Amino acid sequence: MVAGTGGLAWSAGCVNVSVDSDIGEDATYDGYLSDANGYDGFQADGDKRYGVVRRVHTDRVQIKVGSPTDSGLFANRVGAGSGSSGSIENAFLPAAIEIAPGTTVEWVWVGDGGRYNVVAKDGSFASGYHTEQGATFTHTFEDSGVTRYHSESHEGMKGVVDVIN
Repeated sequence: MVAGTGGLAWSAGCVNVSVDSDIGEDATYDGYLSDANGYDGFQADGDKRYGVVRRVHTDRVQIKVGSPTDSGLFANRVGAGSGSSGSIENAFLPAAIEIAPGTTVEWVWVGDGGRYNVVAKDGSFASGYHTEQGATFTHTFEDSGVTRYHSESHEGMKGVVDVIN
């Protein structure tokens, strides 16, 4: 088991989200996120935990869709100094999120001109295609388990919602 005590908090819209370094042993979700855009995974030393948001104790969480511009989230990347900035192309940010049952996830398009959708690999949900900034799609996760999703527009645009009790 990987354990850590460090944490990083950031605000996704009006929701406070925490990154916890106690992410577990399989941060790629059986390899599904190994080639996901904007996802660095996790190492035991905690240096590569970018893209994983864990233990979100709130009823609503936002995930950016498209090519999100930095909101201070790049500071915990390997080799990135405080205040690093930039964008990630064709990604979900964060790519992996752990939530409690009953949480609503809201995907928010960042309006970078790309055409994106959100489709669950298991067929449990699918959005339409959007290009405009501020477009949203929501889904409430009631049951525990891992849901893998992607955008049909971009091969490396993948994400995971992990619902835990």
